[in-house]
Formats: sequence, C-alpha cells, structure tokens
Amino acid sequence: MIRVEALSARVGTFRLGPASLSVPAGSSFVLLGPTGAGKTLFLECLLGLHRPSGGRIVLDGVDVTDAPPEGRSVAYLPQDLALFPHLSVRDNILFGPSIRRWPRERWQGPFDALVERLQLAPLLARRDVRTLSGGERQRVALARALVLRPKVLFLDEPFSSLDALARRSLQLSILDLQREAGLTFFLVTHDHEEAFIMADAMAVMLRGRIEQEGPPEAFTANPASLMVARFLLVQNLFPAFFVRESEGLWFLEAGGVVVAAKPKPGLSPRPSMHIGIRPEALVVLRRDRPLAPWMTCNLLEGRVERILNLGNRRYARVSVGDRGSISLEVAVTQHLVQDLSLREGDAITLHVRPESVWVHWENGDSEGAS
Repeated sequence: MIRVEALSARVGTFRLGPASLSVPAGSSFVLLGPTGAGKTLFLECLLGLHRPSGGRIVLDGVDVTDAPPEGRSVAYLPQDLALFPHLSVRDNILFGPSIRRWPRERWQGPFDALVERLQLAPLLARRDVRTLSGGERQRVALARALVLRPKVLFLDEPFSSLDALARRSLQLSILDLQREAGLTFFLVTHDHEEAFIMADAMAVMLRGRIEQEGPPEAFTANPASLMVARFLLVQNLFPAFFVRESEGLWFLEAGGVVVAAKPKPGLSPRPSMHIGIRPEALVVLRRDRPLAPWMTCNLLEGRVERILNLGNRRYARVSVGDRGSISLEVAVTQHLVQDLSLREGDAITLHVRPESVWVHWENGDSEGAS
C-alpha cells in the first residue's frame, strides 16, 4: 500500500533520512520515536505538505512523490484535530463531502455507519464543538476524516491530550474500526505503550533515520541497536566482556556477574559488547521448590533494593553480584510480592534463560540472543 524509498528532506540544520519503509494494505502501522526524531517531517512528506529532497513515495502502486495533498486519496487526523468552531458536529463531519459537492447517495452510507460505530448520534445537533469533551472531539475528527473513504488515514499523536481511560477506550474503538473496514492506518507517536497497542507493524525513528522496522514482537525480543534498546527503555542493559564459549553458549561478564547467552548461529564474539535482559524475562525462584532441569545456569543471587509500585504493574530492583555491582529491574505481580512476602533487603534468587539474553555490539549493531 505505502512504499517509501530512500526518502530524504531537510529543515534548517535537521536532516531526515534517507529513510525507507513499507506499509502493508489494511494494516495499522506505527512510526515511533522521541520528540525531535523527524516523525512529523516524515509524515508531512507522505502527505505532500513538505517536498522531499530525494527518494520516492509510492501509494497503492502510484508514485505520488510530487503529487499535491489533494491528489493522494489520503486523510489526515492532526494532533490539534482542527475542528471548525463555527460548524455543528454534523457539518464538521460532512465538511469534506460538502466542499467536494458529493451527492447524498455518495456520503450517506459511510456517514451513517460512522455515526453508529463511533456513537455520535446524540452529538450531531451540537452547534458548538468547543463544548465537546476531548474524547468526543477525537471521535468527530475521526469521522470527518473517514467519511471520505480514504486509501490511508494518517494520525499524528491523536490521543496525547486525553486522559488514560478515554485514551484506551478510543484506541480500542479505532482498532476495531480499522480492522472491520480493512483500512490502512499510519500512526505517529512517541508513546511506547500506544505503539505496541496499535501496531500490526511498526518502525522506530531516531535522529531522522529508521533504525528498525518489523512486527512489534521483534522490538521486544531483539532491538536492532543499542540506540533502539535505550529508547525502548530496556532497563537492564550493561557493558559486558566475553569470557568463554561452551556447549553453544557464550559466557559474558558484566560488573563481575557472569551471564550465559545463546547467540545466533554463525556469530563470533567481540571484546566489547552489551547484554540486555527484559524485566519480564527474569523469573523469581521460590526457595521451597526444586529447580527445573533448564534452570541449570543463570542463577543470580541478589537482594531486593526496592519495590516500585507503578499502579498497574510493579518492579523489584534487585542488586546482584558479590558487592551488588549490578541492579536489575524485575517485573513482578502484586500476588507474587504478597505470596513471597517480599520486602526491601530480602535475599532473592533470579533466573533468566540464555535465549532471553540479548547481545549487542559496541558499535550499535545488534546480534540478539533471544
């Protein structure tokens, strides 16, 4: 559906690209990156609002690199929504068909379906859109974009102004709508959780470049570089040195702690590397239960430094090594904390599978072990 080939652009001293990616038809695609990464500039190039200095943009098999915005058959939901305060809710939704002078039979079906799906019927007569809640405004703006039946809907940070409950409700509603209608969505966001909720496929943009592209699970299982791992808030990421290889495992030392990792076939170790371990990959072992056969290595003895309560999830910060040289963040449940009566200062044993330890090269290239 969308193919971007070596796209480049420049604004002042900022350079975008060359950046390439592909968006399958009917998918929900997310471009994730921090503020200042170039996401909005990239989006403006796709929309035709900014002329790229190089590369190609192909939409549905047609090169639209130089096409004007109105010639691309796409719709755009901006961050500020840009609803018209002088129009009613109904007239806001039908603004596009109105200026295009569409006959009623062309827009009535999509309009009725969107009003029902987005539960907008009670709002249609509202004359002042400024009286709508944030979630209501989002739904009106979404209906205004989709009533034109675009090939692609581009969304720029569409949920950033909503509270957590409204944000999650609208995210799920939009996903349902996208999948029911087989629409292609292209969402730009800086929010990690939002990206993983919304994405069938995704890309991470850092410093104007696409650093990684693929299914969401690839980003958690194997970040492509140290930059991606750090951006994705991989808490347990440490410099490491190669110690030895035995029975297909690499043994690496980080801060005096030796950890076994299972590398990909055909790789050779380097003197300076990083290892990464997801908090969810660390298992808290119960001292009253025997070890499973596959838990013969990577038994990490430590002490609980702190239990972090983040509301909907919890982490235990555990120091491991002879002198507590490394602090690991471990994902734990409230049930586990209560069941084991975990307290700060408690001794604890952790395990991680070698397959769940990533190996990252110092130069930013990544050779994932998971």
